[in-house]
Amino acid sequence: MKYGLVKEVLEVLSVEDEGVISRFLETLDWDTLNAGRTELSPTVAVVKIEEKQPIGLAHLLEYHRSFADLHVTLEGNDSYRFKLLADCTQESKPYDPDQDYGLYEDAPGQTLVVHPGEAVYIGTDMAHMALCGAGQVRKLVFKIRLSA
Repeated sequence: MKYGLVKEVLEVLSVEDEGVISRFLETLDWDTLNAGRTELSPTVAVVKIEEKQPIGLAHLLEYHRSFADLHVTLEGNDSYRFKLLADCTQESKPYDPDQDYGLYEDAPGQTLVVHPGEAVYIGTDMAHMALCGAGQVRKLVFKIRLSA
């Protein structure tokens, strides 16, 4: 996991993925961005999210195996819960490879608040859940395909 200003966090990505995301952010028009998932390249997709916290799944931790997440907060303060996946024991929803998604009911090991202009990169070694605080959040989640 890496947390900080967007530009700093982008440095953990490959040059190609960093370029795709940087160009997208430079030309972002929130109002014309489609809701849901938009493929930006063969390895990067983006999901537009505008939610009131806390979400219904805020008590759970999600995990992925094929895609890392890069959460970029645009408005509001996004509250996260984390735990190393290897330490999770209370599976709530088994991993679904088609959705690249599973859930645990474990208590978090860490919490974090991500402010506008900041980002957090979450690899497949961390179970996590965002939108666990209070208030409205506008953000982007970039899904970055990991090599096999």
